[in-house]
Amino acid sequence: YYRYALLGVDGVSEVASVGGFVKDYEVTLQNDSLIRYNLNLEQVANAIKNSNNDTGGGVILENGFEKIIRSHGYIQS
Repeated sequence: YYRYALLGVDGVSEVASVGGFVKDYEVTLQNDSLIRYNLNLEQVANAIKNSNNDTGGGVILENGFEKIIRSHGYIQS
């Protein structure tokens, strides 16, 4: 919300917004599903850990402003 106020200041031509909310994921396991698929907690934790990735993105132009898109898909315990 400060972005629009700053853009109104004489001499300011661009305001770049970096960062955002940190997402938190919680995994709830069902014991009967673990048994059905013959999985244990360590296998599930390793699958989540191995699925972590940091992906590049790009730029979206919206209402005359560029938005930089990037995904940080790291999961930590």
